[in-house]
Amino acid sequence: MLIYIFCYLASLFFAYLAQRSRNKGTIILLSVISIMIPCILGGLRARTIGTDTRGYAYPNALKALHVQNFWNYFDSLPDKEPGYKLLCWVIMKIFGHPNYTLFSYQLITVSCIYIGAYRFRKIAYVPFTMLIFYLVYYQQSYNTMRQIIAASIVFAGLRDVIDRRYLRFMLYLIIAATFHYSALVCAVSAAFMHYALDSEFLAKHSTLKSAIALSIIGSVIFFKPLASFAFSYLPFMSEKYSIFLDITAEENARKYMIGIFSGPIIMFCLYARGARRLYTHALNANRNSSVSRIADGGGGHEFFRSNAVLCLMFYIFIRVPLFMRMIMYSEYINILVLASLPRMVREKHLRVMIMMIITILLLVLWYKKYVMLIPGAGVPGCETVPYKSIL
Repeated sequence: MLIYIFCYLASLFFAYLAQRSRNKGTIILLSVISIMIPCILGGLRARTIGTDTRGYAYPNALKALHVQNFWNYFDSLPDKEPGYKLLCWVIMKIFGHPNYTLFSYQLITVSCIYIGAYRFRKIAYVPFTMLIFYLVYYQQSYNTMRQIIAASIVFAGLRDVIDRRYLRFMLYLIIAATFHYSALVCAVSAAFMHYALDSEFLAKHSTLKSAIALSIIGSVIFFKPLASFAFSYLPFMSEKYSIFLDITAEENARKYMIGIFSGPIIMFCLYARGARRLYTHALNANRNSSVSRIADGGGGHEFFRSNAVLCLMFYIFIRVPLFMRMIMYSEYINILVLASLPRMVREKHLRVMIMMIITILLLVLWYKKYVMLIPGAGVPGCETVPYKSIL
């Protein structure tokens, strides 16, 4: 357990030094050190640490080592995405050991999260953004590897969505989809949400904007009752899909996630002016002067606020296994929302207090989720604690 804490603290220390530095070369060096620490930790883990590590990462890597022809290897894994298979094949042919592939997966994940955090450094402290990722999602990357790689790539490109560079963001989506196809559906929906909130047309037609918002809220609230009703009257679907609506195993993990997503909503209500100031000024700074800006910062302030509301509503009203993977991209966007909360207030002592409260709450969640293993939050026998390495 303590090895994770030590590695997190060491990584955050170098991220902190990098943020304080003004020399470009020093920033790059310190950032690389910060990224490498958790990557080495993940690369040296035993094959029993993490669900996907034992489930397919090790077996796929060993297969890549023994299959000589890439296309034969490619065809032997029909349920895996091409980017993942190509990376696994190349790493194994160069280095010849499965743990190098585990290191490469962590390298992509942590690097993309760090890049995304750095690109949003004007609204959230980079070390604080990384702290939230480490406590909530880092060890999950041992259990849901391919999709977390995809989510991290999308996170790295999120700044292009805010800056309305949608075509450039599509490149991130395509790369992410080569590791998990869900990126095409979920991340595109996030980009569309930003486009709608940033639209001058909707800004001028507040009634239509409210109607769209209410329809989305209604679809989330009534999804589970409507799905249960449909399954009960469609026998041919009932046996096959009704299991996806069972949330019994998720109840204990659910209440902690609700607590995480409630905080940003409260802050958006209490410090509405500070939130609007933060997102509008910081996020509009890079916009081209020829691009008209929405006065209320709809593309920033409303986008992040709406995403936080979506995550909270999901954990309250839906939270079914079928859609667990679908909300992951929105959860990663919410990392920035959590990290930006201290900057919504001007008083320094309040900023420190907010950071301490968030850190304590996330430490409790981390302990409950990964050390005590909340029912529904992991697979028994594939826990990440206690950590075991190949050394």
